[in-house]
Amino acid sequence: MTPSAPAQKTADRLVNACIEIIDEVGWSHVELAAVTRACSVSTPAIYSHFTGKEELLQAALFEVSRRMQIEVSLRTHTALRTHTALRTHKALPTHTETDPKHLLLGAAEQIVDAAVSHPHLLEFLLFSPLSLDALRDTSSRASAFPFLAVVQDAIDLLLPQSTEKLRQQIFLAAWSAIQGYSQLVASGVVQHNPDFLTLTLNALLTMKEEE
Repeated sequence: MTPSAPAQKTADRLVNACIEIIDEVGWSHVELAAVTRACSVSTPAIYSHFTGKEELLQAALFEVSRRMQIEVSLRTHTALRTHTALRTHKALPTHTETDPKHLLLGAAEQIVDAAVSHPHLLEFLLFSPLSLDALRDTSSRASAFPFLAVVQDAIDLLLPQSTEKLRQQIFLAAWSAIQGYSQLVASGVVQHNPDFLTLTLNALLTMKEEE
């Protein structure tokens, strides 16, 4: 059953409030009472929209990921190819300009920016149990974690002739490198160097398949 407009609006408000709290104090400190208080609804009312705290956090993770995906698209001026098109090698519409290397770098830059400006949100996006579950589940990665799919899509587009195993290995290597580098920048250990980031990603794209 499709939720009514007022119900959906309340659910969206709860998700937005949850995200604001995560941004301020971190995902592990989210309390349902604080979320509902920010939305001026009673705590029991939240169960009309979510089964509990975990489902609310799942909705918040999806929304944060979706926003990051949009930011990357705006940053790179690149339309994202759907997984269906990727898997079936269907041609994109003629008006769509796809620059996968620019897309991959844009995703990396977006993470670095978020590590500095929104560290709690990025921790939630990258290291919370829910995000790690999405990372493990490749079958539902695109639907559960849109931003994660941006990186996977870029790699798939860059290496269309490679095996699925190699693309997954490169995806994990790139994702790990971006995570680690963003944390070094955020902690002040290194200054962000776009050229270094580009060289690192380019090097990872030349990986050979493990035996």
